[in-house]
Amino acid sequence: MTIPNTFYERSNGFRKSFIPQLDKVMKEYPAYKADDTNDYDRQLSLLKGIGKQVYSLQDEVHKTTLIAERNINIGDNEIQTLKRVVYNLSKYTSYEELDNTSKQLLSDYSTLYNNNQLLFYVKLNIVLVILIYCIRTKKYSHVSMIYLVSLLVTGILVWIR
Repeated sequence: MTIPNTFYERSNGFRKSFIPQLDKVMKEYPAYKADDTNDYDRQLSLLKGIGKQVYSLQDEVHKTTLIAERNINIGDNEIQTLKRVVYNLSKYTSYEELDNTSKQLLSDYSTLYNNNQLLFYVKLNIVLVILIYCIRTKKYSHVSMIYLVSLLVTGILVWIR
């Protein structure tokens, strides 16, 4: 899918209206200079109006370009920071040698890991409680027992890993 180029469409529209308007101004100019009745002032005003629209489009393109350049520079800075972090994490083996960004990244992932580990143990305990309840009350079917035992075995394998 292509993004429509509104700049190109608008500039094409201005060009299509500017050239015929310029022709009209040029046709009225000799009569204007000869002080005959003419429509030169109105035609020139219309031409200047099209010119102002072109300048407005030019300003809009300039502003959009500046915004795009700023976004690219910000993206480049982020990429350089991440490259430095990757380099630091691969080169340095000591926590003290890392820069602040790398330390924060390690801290964030450590927290995420601990939260996932805690969630895993909560789930495992819930399965164990259900399994113990089913065994004590002898209200279990073979399918639910097989399911719960397989969850327990999977949990133990993950825990050992």
